[in-house]
Amino acid sequence: MATYQFPQARLLIQPYAVAIGPFTFDLSAQLPTGDDIATIAVVSTLAGVVTTTDLISGTPTVTSNVVSVYFDYPGSTKHGDHKLTFKYTLVSGAKDEADFFRVVVEDE
Repeated sequence: MATYQFPQARLLIQPYAVAIGPFTFDLSAQLPTGDDIATIAVVSTLAGVVTTTDLISGTPTVTSNVVSVYFDYPGSTKHGDHKLTFKYTLVSGAKDEADFFRVVVEDE
């Protein structure tokens, strides 16, 4: 069974979605006290296949340890449940990652 740092939720991305968001993800709870995120990268996958360039619109940003992400509809060949992995480096130089499941891509 997979473990995720965020409560499981369902974000639905449907046809016509372009730069929809921002959806925000607060990483504060899992960071060491007094340390903040210096850089962030967000990767999306569908069944282990990277879908980042199709699903994530633009470059995610971070402000006060809250990551903002915009999404695009990636096309009908990428319908399904996508996982987001937040890879970050802290001001202290420490590195870690957090996972969110699930960004659902479908035509409801």
